Amino acid sequence: MIIQLTKERISYRLAVICVAMTLILGSLFGLAQVASDFRDEITLTSDRIQRILNGAEINATNAALRLDDIQAAEIVKGLFVYDFIVRARIEDERGGILGSLERQAPQRKTRWLTDRFTESTLTRRMILTAPGNSNKVIGTLDIEVNFDLALSAFYERSWFALISEVIRNIILGGLLVILFYFLVTRALMQLAKSVGDANPESLENYRLKEPEGHVEDELGQLTRSINSFLRTISESQRKQASAEENLKRANDELERRVDERTSELRERELTLRLITDNIPVLVAYIDADGIYRFVNAQYEKDFALNRDNILGKTVSELWGTETYEKLKHHLDQAAGGEISIVEFEAQTAASDQPVIRRSTYVPNMDHNGNPQGFYVLSEDITDSRNREQELRNALIEAETANRTKTEFLANMSHELRTPLNAVIGFSELLTEKIFGELANEQQEEYVTNIYESGHHLLHLINDVLDVSAIEAHKLELNESEIEIEPTVESVLRMVKSRAEAEGVELKFEKRNCQQMILADERRMKQILVNLLSNAVKFTNSGGRVTTNWVLNEDQSMDISISDTGIGMREEEIEIALQKFGQIKSSDTDVIEGTGLGLPLTKGLVEAHGGNMIIESVFGEGTTVIVQLPSERVVDDSLLEVS
Repeated sequence: MIIQLTKERISYRLAVICVAMTLILGSLFGLAQVASDFRDEITLTSDRIQRILNGAEINATNAALRLDDIQAAEIVKGLFVYDFIVRARIEDERGGILGSLERQAPQRKTRWLTDRFTESTLTRRMILTAPGNSNKVIGTLDIEVNFDLALSAFYERSWFALISEVIRNIILGGLLVILFYFLVTRALMQLAKSVGDANPESLENYRLKEPEGHVEDELGQLTRSINSFLRTISESQRKQASAEENLKRANDELERRVDERTSELRERELTLRLITDNIPVLVAYIDADGIYRFVNAQYEKDFALNRDNILGKTVSELWGTETYEKLKHHLDQAAGGEISIVEFEAQTAASDQPVIRRSTYVPNMDHNGNPQGFYVLSEDITDSRNREQELRNALIEAETANRTKTEFLANMSHELRTPLNAVIGFSELLTEKIFGELANEQQEEYVTNIYESGHHLLHLINDVLDVSAIEAHKLELNESEIEIEPTVESVLRMVKSRAEAEGVELKFEKRNCQQMILADERRMKQILVNLLSNAVKFTNSGGRVTTNWVLNEDQSMDISISDTGIGMREEEIEIALQKFGQIKSSDTDVIEGTGLGLPLTKGLVEAHGGNMIIESVFGEGTTVIVQLPSERVVDDSLLEVS
């Protein structure tokens, strides 16, 4: 069999790689070995030269001692036996030459290598001394050595070794090519030919024959893998044929279902058309190019056009350029995938004058999230806008009337307070009997009633004035830094007598520290008096009213007044916060008062930037919390009182 060695053969490429790697590695290791041997050879040659000098030393010493030039000449001639010695000379103690020889060394091609690692010419001198007296110099022995000649034998051995290595690697490469061809390439070519002979259309019973001698190695495994692959392809072909048959049946079934689905869609379209045509709003679908593709019957009514004459038109063509410019931004938003709502005024053929419409544009997205168009829902909101305007006008009128009422109450309160102070003053003089005793006890009782009723009416008028000032945003605060605990204690003293009369215990949880707040002292006392008075008023005998204050983490302050009184329901809290709102202590009794206490207190708290919270459980008691913001709490004022 002829071996075809071409660059495409695996055996050729494997042989080239192996030979190249062998040559490279062999050369590297050979050069390394030569370099090591070279260093050893230099050392051996230097030792050899030294031994030659040592051997000639005795004879050279005798010749120098006797000044025997004949013997010296013989010694020098004897040294020239060594071809690497190019010059030898023996001198006496005065520098006279006893014997000398010199020859021209040949120029070798290896001299550059010798000069690379050592000196190509080396001169050695030995001092000759008298026997028995090493301090007396009788002459010298000089030799000049050509190191390149001394290493010539080594160079010849090294070149031979390197050339032998190259020849050996070339022979090895040839053997590898033949070996790889018979072991790999030939079997692969047989396998490739078997694969090429296979018919792709009919692989059901086709199997590759395993190459001889390769049943258990990689080629045998490759053959079995290809056969397994062929079986898989054959099975796939069989399944494909079955699938094509099933696909044909499925396609027929799909066509049948498409026909049924098309019929259903037509029915649904008719149903959708029936629904949208009976909605008294404009319903449409506009594609990505801004063209109407669906409209309901309301479009035909409003524009006095047949549906076929509307479909295919653009928004600008149907509504006109002026209206289109109002809607363009919102249409672009819907076309870009955003829901957009706009209110605009427009006139159609069905209306004698412009109407207000609200249009909602909802984008239609495909399965990739890209907008394909948008749906339109437009309704006439002219009537609702007119009703809203009527409500706004009514609200303005109510606010104007309320403001007029407030101003009237404030003016009347001022007008009433002047004569009322005179009534209180005169009744107080009569009560204290400044001008003498009254005629009888009945007059004294009447005067006392006049005095008490006047004070009650003055208190009511003051509350009305405060409420009016708060509502008119004209309440002015006279702010200063006040200490919270003395302020609370002062207010407790004001309501103490009434609490004792009602049998109610007053309790104040003091902190014994000096905490300052920024507030109107009179208004703050008014807040606390109103809340404490209410608490006492709505607490039965034997009950308790507790006052407490706490500094929160955000430096805000909560002042709480809790009672164990009758409490309130949720709806009663709302009534109590209304002006002149009063709640009953039972189903029949109404607690005395004007109904301005809590609204006024709430207004005063809010005037300080705070908030008033009422927490109450019917039949168990009420807690009112006055929350003051951190701006009202003076920093670094919390000091322990010893």
